[in-house]
Amino acid sequence: MQRPYKYIITSIILILLPGAFIFSQTVSGTVIDNDSKAVVQYVTLTNKRTGASTSTDASGHFIISALPGDTVFFAHPAFQFSPRVIGTQAKDVDIFIEKRRYQLREVEILSDMAKYKKDSAEKFTIYRKTLQDANHKTTMNINNGVGFDGLFSALALKVSGKEKRSRKFQEMLIADEQRKFTELRYNKPLVVSLTGLSDSESEVFIEHYPIPYDFVRSASDLEIKMWIRNNYKKWQQIPHAAIDSSNTAEK
Repeated sequence: MQRPYKYIITSIILILLPGAFIFSQTVSGTVIDNDSKAVVQYVTLTNKRTGASTSTDASGHFIISALPGDTVFFAHPAFQFSPRVIGTQAKDVDIFIEKRRYQLREVEILSDMAKYKKDSAEKFTIYRKTLQDANHKTTMNINNGVGFDGLFSALALKVSGKEKRSRKFQEMLIADEQRKFTELRYNKPLVVSLTGLSDSESEVFIEHYPIPYDFVRSASDLEIKMWIRNNYKKWQQIPHAAIDSSNTAEK
């Protein structure tokens, strides 16, 4: 006689298996400015149900895993936050979003660093649930015996693959935040002002001497300037042909 728990496990697997096929379905389209009718680049899209995320390309085009009835968030700093419910049409969907409206008396002038911190905080608020899933942990709770808080939710996350996708999204989000922060403190205008290089030369300089994130996070403005000047001295001692060939090989 087979034990009942085998039937329970089989039933759970059969219920969760369809989820593996759901994420293979995609919706594609273009995000458009409702006022100018121009395409909108680099809009962040997130499926509320699955946590899957992507962004529009230079042509405003996107492709994202979603099913009819799913809610997809469209986020861009210059446009209003737009949740949209996906309909039955899956291809060539036009999504119109509205620009943010500002009144002069409410204009807030922020430095680039302040804007970064504000946008970063908003982004992590929007994706809070996905980040929680990425860091989900099962805890032990003794109550009339031994139990495990979150055991079944953790099992569901692992079987459906949602935990893995959430962690991957978390890694992408953190990497993007680190890149933006680094560019605020180490960029072409700063290199040009300290070295006298042209825009194109300063771009090659930055590629040739990438600054470590841990350093740029903790260093003062003076320390970063000294780091640039020291590397510029090394730059002057290297033949430009060698620098150009090195960057070409890396690409």
